[in-house]
Amino acid sequence: MGMDRAALATLAAERIEAGALDEGSLEALACALGSTSRSVRRALRSELGLAPVELAQARRLALARELARTMVAEQQRSRS
Repeated sequence: MGMDRAALATLAAERIEAGALDEGSLEALACALGSTSRSVRRALRSELGLAPVELAQARRLALARELARTMVAEQQRSRS
């Protein structure tokens, strides 16, 4: 038997936060975790209320926001 749903969701979320779906597939992530893509999807939906792609999109959006803030701050400093 594999790991429990909460542990699977935690590990999958950590890998997704680290960028696992930026270049790789959900199937590759699931395989690396010793699971199936369906189990990963179900675990994340159950534990976090998000599908893997939604978690990856939220991560990308947060990175884009931070980049925009950094660029605005740098522009304001250069004008001073």
